[in-house]
Amino acid sequence: MRKNLKLCLLLNIVLVCACLAGCGMKREEEVKNQITIPAYEYTAPDTAFVKRGDLEHTERMFVQMEAAEEHALFFGVSGVSYDKVLVREGDLVSKGQLLAQLSCGEIQESIITLEAKAKSIELEILHTQEQLEKVKEEKSMDPEKEEINLDEISRYTMRLTELANDETVNEAAMKEQEEKLAKYRIYADMSGVVTKVGDYSGQAVSDEKQAFIMIAGAEKIYAGSTGKENSFATGKEVTIAVEEENYPAMITSVATESGTTRITACLKETVMLPVETTFGEITWSSGVVSDVLYLPKEAIVTVKEETYVYRMAEDGFADIVKVQTGVQTDKYVQIVSGIEEGAEVVLY
Repeated sequence: MRKNLKLCLLLNIVLVCACLAGCGMKREEEVKNQITIPAYEYTAPDTAFVKRGDLEHTERMFVQMEAAEEHALFFGVSGVSYDKVLVREGDLVSKGQLLAQLSCGEIQESIITLEAKAKSIELEILHTQEQLEKVKEEKSMDPEKEEINLDEISRYTMRLTELANDETVNEAAMKEQEEKLAKYRIYADMSGVVTKVGDYSGQAVSDEKQAFIMIAGAEKIYAGSTGKENSFATGKEVTIAVEEENYPAMITSVATESGTTRITACLKETVMLPVETTFGEITWSSGVVSDVLYLPKEAIVTVKEETYVYRMAEDGFADIVKVQTGVQTDKYVQIVSGIEEGAEVVLY
């Protein structure tokens, strides 16, 4: 009896395990059926062929931006309230541009009055000269009125002398007021970028001992040296590459000593460059090499100063090949040896 019970219990355990195993396999199969395996498409690499032709030999020189000239601008008087500030930090300004002004209403009114007086004097001088010429003409035509005409001529001549004196005095007064007004204003003494503007809020007043505005020169000057053959000359136009952008520039100085040429070049356009941008590159042509093999720069792989290309084989795979390179242009590199004309290589 006991043996039969044990046998029944053992059979039940086996059946349960078999059921669990079957359920597990079925669940695993269901999961597998739900998994989608992505399909990958083969993309052929970009390639180029070794060609033969003429290349313009391009030399390169790395240059560094020199520190910009900076000017401090002051008001000429202290304790005067601000009227208007026309610029903010970061603004580009031109030489002679009005940047800021103190309250100067009385001075401006005086200048307006003096300008009106100068115009009045000018008109009276013209009128008096016309009258004088008229009297002189009448004198020549009627000798009997000679005595009367002489008196009028003398009177007009004296008046012209008085007006000339008035004009001189008025001009002196105008100059004095303009010089006074100049102390109440700040003009840009060079083209550049505003790097600082003083505090003019609230009850702030001017301080002639404290710089109110700072301007950094807008000219971007780059300097560098090269020992390679070149035809640099002051005034020559070149291109400076900065942050992968090309800018037209002009050489401002050239000095050669012991086989090394040092130049400075200025960008011809006023451009805003990133503050951290301090380096650039000048390229120039040093001649043409004829009938040579060449490849795009993107085909060249450099490893520890050795140059290689990946040449496409007949089986569709690429073999690495060591090559010797020569002159370079902006886009191409001369192949001196290592690979034949017409070979297909991979671009990177």
